[in-house]
Amino acid sequence: MIIVRNVDAIPHMPEPCGLTLGCFDGLHPGHLALLKHLRSKVGKTGTLAVLTFSNHPSWVLGNKPVKLICSLEEKLKLLESAGVDLVILLEFTPELASLTYQEFLSNIHGKYPFSYFALGKGSSFGKNREGTEEKVVLLGKELGFQADYLNKVERNGEVVSSGKIRHYIEQKNFAKAKELLGRSSFTTLFFYIIFTTI
Repeated sequence: MIIVRNVDAIPHMPEPCGLTLGCFDGLHPGHLALLKHLRSKVGKTGTLAVLTFSNHPSWVLGNKPVKLICSLEEKLKLLESAGVDLVILLEFTPELASLTYQEFLSNIHGKYPFSYFALGKGSSFGKNREGTEEKVVLLGKELGFQADYLNKVERNGEVVSSGKIRHYIEQKNFAKAKELLGRSSFTTLFFYIIFTTI
């Protein structure tokens, strides 16, 4: 797996190329569904890329900072084990937050010409979170990529999300957290416990 920390450092990658973006904290079944979908689009010889952040956006956006489920090191290991070929690892900064979804995706597409883009239903990003599904699909037609929005993954009737997993960990309901996380990751839970005691 190739890791780059600057968009300008993205090397030429085998096409077709797929991209998804987000924090990917914990790499739960919803995240894995996005990766599986994109892999089905690009095939074994194409490139599956994830754009993620070295820090959580909540530390920049003025909200209460989010306590992470796993460390950056573990997240990268999980992405590699999930078959990701390229990780675009950016620092989330005020400058990045000020970019519109058009500016953000156009810049990435210019350096990494992805043909497929995937996010979960209801996702939005960019300045003022104006990059909604409808707008991104239209931008894809303009730039030449297919944007797919997948239904949320559920476990026993409950939508899986990093936020819910954090909630159950905070409640010390580790059985439920593991259920939503989709694996018995003691490393992940141990890191979270240590982090919250600092």
